[in-house]
This record gives sequence, structure tokens and C-alpha cells, in this order.
Amino acid sequence: MTAVPLVLAVLAGSPDSSSIVNSKHNLSASGPGTIKSTDESEICKFCHISHGAAKGRGLNARPDPRGHTPYASSTMRANASSEATGASRVCLSCHDGTIALGQIRRGKQIRMANAGPNEMMPLGSSNLGTDLSDHHPFSFRPLSSAKLRSPTPDDSVKLDHQGMIQCTSCHDPHREDADPVEKKFLVKGNRGSALCLSCHVLPEWGGSLHQTSPVYFDKSHGASTAYQTVSDNGCESCHKPHGAPGGKRLQKGVDEQVCLSCHSGRVAKTDIARQLAKLSSHQVTPATGQIHEPSEGPFSPANPLPETRQSTPRHATCADCHNAHAIVHRRAEGAQVAGALNGVWGIDRNGLRVEQVRFEYEVCFKCHGDSANQPQARGLRSAERLRRAVTEVNLRRAFDPASPSYHPVVAPGRGTDVPSLLPPWTTASTVTCTDCHNSDDGPAARAPVASFPVASVPGAGVSGSNLPGPSIPGINVPRIQLAGVDRLEVSGLGARGPHGSSNAHLLERRLETADNTPESPESYALCYKCHSRDVLLSGNSAFKSHRRHVVDKTTPCTACHGAHGVSVLQGNPANNAHLIDFDISIVRPSKTGEIRYQSRGFRSGSCTLSCHGANHVNTTYPD
Repeated sequence: MTAVPLVLAVLAGSPDSSSIVNSKHNLSASGPGTIKSTDESEICKFCHISHGAAKGRGLNARPDPRGHTPYASSTMRANASSEATGASRVCLSCHDGTIALGQIRRGKQIRMANAGPNEMMPLGSSNLGTDLSDHHPFSFRPLSSAKLRSPTPDDSVKLDHQGMIQCTSCHDPHREDADPVEKKFLVKGNRGSALCLSCHVLPEWGGSLHQTSPVYFDKSHGASTAYQTVSDNGCESCHKPHGAPGGKRLQKGVDEQVCLSCHSGRVAKTDIARQLAKLSSHQVTPATGQIHEPSEGPFSPANPLPETRQSTPRHATCADCHNAHAIVHRRAEGAQVAGALNGVWGIDRNGLRVEQVRFEYEVCFKCHGDSANQPQARGLRSAERLRRAVTEVNLRRAFDPASPSYHPVVAPGRGTDVPSLLPPWTTASTVTCTDCHNSDDGPAARAPVASFPVASVPGAGVSGSNLPGPSIPGINVPRIQLAGVDRLEVSGLGARGPHGSSNAHLLERRLETADNTPESPESYALCYKCHSRDVLLSGNSAFKSHRRHVVDKTTPCTACHGAHGVSVLQGNPANNAHLIDFDISIVRPSKTGEIRYQSRGFRSGSCTLSCHGANHVNTTYPD
């Protein structure tokens, strides 16, 4: 009869579910799992050797695995070894699928039943392979930082005696169910990612929406654990420690695919995927391979943002604007940005990086400020007719309070005489980028400022998968076209933010720019959101000839006014007051060869130009 050590005899007689005897790691003939020996009764000898162990190998009975590709990332400060060390050698000798499960250093190879080819680990989630670049790194000493720490002495998560993270830091090979829900030999329960948070420090994670959300989220939605809510899944709602499809940062896919797997009406109530599929959107770009890089910033040599070269491909990802670890429920009030932008870094009005945005425009200036690769700066234009006399694509300069005129985004505007403003707007007010650039069917767009029926707008309510519009790789959502009009209610939509709009330039409401456009509340709904149509067209505004131009001559608002501003580098208060920046596809030079506006003081000015066949040379108003 084969002698059995006392400890194994005790284990063998114990029904305790926490024992290795009752786990899948009992590969002996008496083991409960499918894969087990045909005749070996000892349990420990598959991994451990009692006598004659090689120096420096501990009681490791397994041959050493070789030739692994380790995890690597721009955000990882330490370097993971390409060869497993410590306890991880034993784990990978089975789990990389290159060594027979019954092969040991000393003695005859143990014969196995129900194993894979050559009695190695069968293909499946337990067979990690040799390419470990999509798995949590191991066999390295973590470097403490603001976002990483060593586990506390009383924690079940442990570093090895050399201070290294090993497979056994997270997995206890002798006990399968320390986490009774997830099992998988975890060293402790991982509800709410308690295991992950033993080492990973996320200052704003506590209380964030992704940390607290009770929304149902299980494997049918893409969960990789047995937990069933967003909060219980924790980090693993978006990340996967083993076999992560997104590779770097262990994401479940390319940035947007991770976010949109929930934010497409399947888990989160707002359908962002449908917004991004509209004709005008912040198009996400996984198809081009341009994804968010956390090292981006003004001082990043490899990934400068704002971009410093015209040849750098532009990209827009969810993580450029949102910090998934910090999002909270909070309305934007005063200097406090909305909770959706909590924890995001940005660029301030002076072009300097701020670690936490205070104003919404600081997020926008990351890409729409000093970036050298904006399409307009490279001479690329859309099919839209509008052609500005002054092309200022750097919105940080356009909105600069030192500029001749600007929409009051960074600071209140220069003008104190704007009788058309609708309450609660005053000349002391400031606006945000999303007051104009927003979803055309979100809450703000549905707040009526003019009363007109949806049916009067061509195309309202039309939808269908055969309509034109960008598709989103990896996300199966129908493409949809919706009219950007007031009072339009669409089931499943209603997300606030500049994600997508059926109006050009991601505008919340319609703004026609083509010449000879008949005036109506719909045509210039965006302008009429803040400026009273009645006042503008009644002759009581600062410029009494609005009706003559917009109604009688069917000249669009944009023929004379730019939406953002004219920077101090390209304009001056005399020629560019009141956001005057002519659309030169409509406004042409006068017979003197000039296109010029001249401010002449309070409610007075002159124009030298040709428009709709009328030639003006220093034509003044009021006339």
C-alpha cells in the first residue's frame, strides 16, 4: 500500500470545501474535476516535491516554462519579466499549455485522463498560452505611486518574499472558493473588486457611478464574472485580468467598444451608440487604430496633446472627455463642471494643463485649441458652403477675452447692448460649448423656445437602418437620422452631450447657412434659443435691419456673423465687432475690391461689400 503523508490523510478525510481535496487542483485519481490522473493517489506531488528539489526552486516539482510575451503598457512604470519567477513558474507550467499536466522533475510522468493533446491543458480560459500581453502582469516588483500601493500586512493579497507580484498574490492554489460567487481560486472575495483595490488606488473611485451603480449587469451583457450588477463587478465591468481583448490596460475591447457595450441602451439607460451613429458626431475611431493613450498631454514626447504635428491622425474617444473612474451625478453649476466630466484633465484659457477641469471648455481645448492637425488648419473643408473671411480654428484664441469679439464662453462678452437676449441670459452671462453643440434630441434640445409642430420639419421622425451615417466597428446598432427640432421625443435616446446630432457641426438645433434660406423659427432655431426672434425681426434690436436682410433678402445669420469669435491675431475691434466675420461664399468684394465692416460707435457702422447684387461702399447704418 502506498504511504500517504499525514497531512494528506487528514485532507482526504475532510469534506471542507475550502480544501484542495475538493477543488479542481486535486488532480489525483480521487479528484472531483474532469481532468485527473488515471492512477495517482497523491495530491501534492503534481506541484511539490518533498526531497531533492533544485536549488532556488523551492519545493517546485514542475519543469520550468519558457518563452512568454509579458504584458507591457505606457502606463506601467515597472517591467514585467519575460520569464516567470517564484510561484508563477509552477502555475504557468500547467496554465500556459506547453507542458504535460503530469510531467514532474523527479519520477515517472503521471498519466492523465481528459486532458488536451499530449496530456497538456486543454484549450479554454484556463489555458493562457505563451502570449501573456493580454493578462495581468506578474513576476515584477511594483513601484509605489499615486495610483499603486503594496497590500497592507493584514490583506489576503500578498507579495512574495522578494516583494514581487505573482499569480499567488491573487490566487490561492489550495482553495477554490474563498470568493464563493466567483470561485477561481481567488485569495478573497472580489465583490466590488476588493481584490483589485488591494493594490490599485483610484482617488475618485469611491462614490463614483461605476463604483455604486446597482444596474443589472451579468454575463449576458458581457460581464466576465459571476456577479450581476455594475457595482459588484467593479473593475471587471470594463477590465478583464486574463485574456483581455483590449490588451493594454486590460480592457475588454478598444476604448469605445468597452463603453458602448453598456451605453447602447443595453445596460445604461442612455443610448450613446445611437447618438454616435448620427450624421454629425464625435466619431469614435477604433477602425483606424487610433485609440486614447493615457500618457497624452502637453509634455508627452510620444503622444503630445494638443497635437504638435499636422500629420498626426486625429482621434476622439470616450476617455478623451470622460474619466470612467470618477464620473458622478452632478449638475453643472457656476464653475463646477457636470459630473460626467469629473476627474478629467484639460487645457485652460492660457494653454496650460489643468489636472481637473473647472470649466467645460477646458475639455474642448484639448483638441479644439492649439492642436496643429485640425482639418481646417490643413486647408481641408467639408462640403458645407460656409467660408469665413477670417479662419480661426484655435478656439482658445477665438474665445480669448482679449479678442475683438467672441461668444461669451471663457468670459462675459464685450457688448453691453444686446436687447435680443432671452431671459435668463444677460450681457453678464457666460455660455458653455454644449449650449450649442449637443444632442439634437437630448433634454436641452427638447426645451421649446419657439412653438412649431414637428411635422412641419422635413424628415422629422424618419429612421431606418438604410439611412446614411457612420457605422461603429464592433457595435451593432441601427443608424438613425433625426431632425434637430424642439419637442421631438424619441424612445431610448435623450443623452445630453456632444455625442451626435443630425444637424451639421454637432449642433443641438438647426442653423441653416445656405444663402436664400427662407427665415423661420426652424431655420435659425439655434440662434433663437438665446436671441428673441421677435426682437430681432421687429427692428428693436441693436441692428435695425435684421428683418431686411434675414427675411426680405433671405440672407442667413451666418453670412455676417461668426459663431465663435475672431482672435486678436487676425481681427480688430473696429472691423470685427459684434462677431462680424463674413461668409465670403455669399458676401463678395465691392466695386472697390474690399470686404469690410467698420464699427462707428453705439448702434452705428458701415459696410463696404457686395451682396445679393447690391454694392455697398461705406454704406452706413442706421440709414
